[in-house]
Amino acid sequence: MNNTTNSSYPVGMSCSGSEVGRAMKILFFVIITVGGIVGNALTICIVYRDKKLRNTVNALIVNMAISDLLIPLGLVKQIVNVAQGSFEWHVPGTGGVALCKLFSFMVDLSMPVSILSMVFITLDRFCAIVFPLRMNSGPKITAIFIFTSWAIPVAFFAPYLYGFKMNDRGYGLECYLQWDQGYVRHLRSHTIFTMFICVIYIIIPFIILVFCYTTILCVLRRQDQGVMARSQPRRERRIRYQKTKKVVLMALAIVVVFGLCYGPYICLLIMWTFVYHWRYKTTCGFEKFYFAAQFLANTNPALNPIIYFIFIERFGAGLRSMLRMKKAGCTSASSGRERGGSGNAGSAGTSTTRAATKIVSLRMSPLLASNS
Repeated sequence: MNNTTNSSYPVGMSCSGSEVGRAMKILFFVIITVGGIVGNALTICIVYRDKKLRNTVNALIVNMAISDLLIPLGLVKQIVNVAQGSFEWHVPGTGGVALCKLFSFMVDLSMPVSILSMVFITLDRFCAIVFPLRMNSGPKITAIFIFTSWAIPVAFFAPYLYGFKMNDRGYGLECYLQWDQGYVRHLRSHTIFTMFICVIYIIIPFIILVFCYTTILCVLRRQDQGVMARSQPRRERRIRYQKTKKVVLMALAIVVVFGLCYGPYICLLIMWTFVYHWRYKTTCGFEKFYFAAQFLANTNPALNPIIYFIFIERFGAGLRSMLRMKKAGCTSASSGRERGGSGNAGSAGTSTTRAATKIVSLRMSPLLASNS
């Protein structure tokens, strides 16, 4: 997240190391940028192409994929920062200020939208398993989930459009967050803002997820052994149980991977706010931890599509279908070119033969005339 304050120290840049180390950092960022864009774009395309995948869970997965596509915006800026060794902002003027505000606003929407999408996926599975006869999540519920997952973060991070500013920091222009001109008032405002982030997007979702998944696992175990399960044919019961279990495991895997990726960065954010009070530690060890936490957080959008393809069979089938169509298209195009080439060669040969015949006949006509 772009929760940087008005410190003049460009954290993570003084210990950038050798040119090889800097090149490796850039390479890592490029790999996760390309992986995130390709994986999430494929996820969106597969759900769009396959109508059988259009349900509430997959709609929320597409919603997460769209929000994850915002992360590469921040990664491009990170690549530029590492390459130049500073946080210098290269777009001056009024357009630069507008881009600074909009860029920071959009990049920080990704994480809360993903968190709310995970919560809504969990709630959908919770209601479907615990209250199967009371709730049927149709298009209206899905639309409400998706709208809420964007409306709350947009409203929450709207103050970024005021707080982010562009100014000359001595080594060049920088886009940074400053709530107030006075450092003490700015620090107080930023601490309160970070506290709200921790409560709304970390503590509350964590409590909801733990409660829901604990209840879901208990109910699934009870259903598999209870009267409801025995009232159905054994094969049908087993298929239903396996499908439900796979969706729950997928949702749980998304949550666990998200926690592993964002956990170090969230810990860093809490330490910065409540321990260091946004006074950056200038040691190389701290900067390396900062880079590792930031890198892990940015890998999450590239890992989510892998989870989808592992747990949802139709995602894998859709990907193979797209690859087959791509291969068939390339094959038909190449064969068409070959047929076109052979056809052109054949027509060229026919034309040459006709021209030669015509020349010979013209040359022989005077002899035939004289002999007659």
